[in-house]
Amino acid sequence: MKHLLWFFLACHISTFGQEEFILKGKVFDGQDTPIPIGDVLLFDTNKDNLVMYTTLVDGMFLLNKVMEGEFWLEVSALGYKKYSQKLNMTENREVSLLLEEEVTELDDVEVTALKNPITSVNGNLKIDVQNPIFSSMVDPLEVLSKLPNVQISPDRESISVIARGAPLIYLGNQRITLDEFLGLSVDAMESIELINNPSPKYEAEGQAVIVVHLKKNTDKGAMLSLGETLSFRQNTNNYLSSNGSFSNGKWNLRGNLNYNVIEQWESNTFAFAIPEEDIYSDYLVLIPDNHRVQVNTGLGFYYPINDTDYISFNTTYRLQTDDADFETTTFVQDGAEEDEVLSEPKNDNRRHYFSGNFNFNKKIAADWNLFTGIQYSSFSQTLDTDIFNNYNDEGFLLDQSRYQEYQIGSWAARVD
Repeated sequence: MKHLLWFFLACHISTFGQEEFILKGKVFDGQDTPIPIGDVLLFDTNKDNLVMYTTLVDGMFLLNKVMEGEFWLEVSALGYKKYSQKLNMTENREVSLLLEEEVTELDDVEVTALKNPITSVNGNLKIDVQNPIFSSMVDPLEVLSKLPNVQISPDRESISVIARGAPLIYLGNQRITLDEFLGLSVDAMESIELINNPSPKYEAEGQAVIVVHLKKNTDKGAMLSLGETLSFRQNTNNYLSSNGSFSNGKWNLRGNLNYNVIEQWESNTFAFAIPEEDIYSDYLVLIPDNHRVQVNTGLGFYYPINDTDYISFNTTYRLQTDDADFETTTFVQDGAEEDEVLSEPKNDNRRHYFSGNFNFNKKIAADWNLFTGIQYSSFSQTLDTDIFNNYNDEGFLLDQSRYQEYQIGSWAARVD
């Protein structure tokens, strides 16, 4: 009976911690005509941070995977007053909004334009990372998650685009991996572009492409910035970042060092029975505190030969350690025979990733451009595991020790 109670309790906790809802709406003007185009933003309860963004198209919008809680919904469209509404998301919601026309009689006109941080051209989306909304973020994956239709896996090891699968990632003209992207500094980025209809210049295997453009600042001077971000979820996460750059007016050298401490929590449970054979089993897995440490560092050099030609060099190094001790309680009943096993594996997981590339760009003619690049990447991973089992409260014994190691390196070159 106690195992069933654990089972339902774990399911309840898991469900509560992962509740996500859908928010969709329709937006009309005073004549009940759908607003053709606009912006829809979802802020946190204090309006300090942008949580989600999407585009209003033909009077309709859709926000997926909205976490439970209170938010501010803000809708704006050219020629209409900005609309704000506080929402308490405890279930899927559909709202119908009415925007008032903004008409003012003016004696003089002065036009001031504010650049939208997210723009859409021919179905492709582009984030201006230099906008304060995004430049204040420490994690590049968090910036990427603000793009509509981009989904981040729960383990933060993969990304996908709705209806298009896993996208290819490019740093300028050079293809990179997700590990290389995670090693980049948000402060060094100029923009991120999501291309839903990639041209033939990109590999054919991708139905969507994410292109990262770095800053090419050659203003004379030096700059150093330090930042820290704390987040509180099941556990506390701490992100420290430092970014620096130096330019003599002709070339630019930049570097970054990030130190992240992430405390992960995870739990899952499962139960099954075979009544005809009088067999029942259940288990509960709990990872109360996976102590993950990430060190991301990079160095970049940019030298413009003239207005169109340049030489660049970039390196990225990423270290991730996971010290994850977890507990598994297993109960097995086979007829009158019952067994209870408590397992406590101890894991030490380390990953090292390095990538370096050298690029040369030369404009040959008005319609001809030559790009050449060479890249080296290496990845290594070690996983040491000791598994201790306690059968029916007889005491813990070391049952297994596993030592795994994996390493790979590769060279790549590209000419366009």
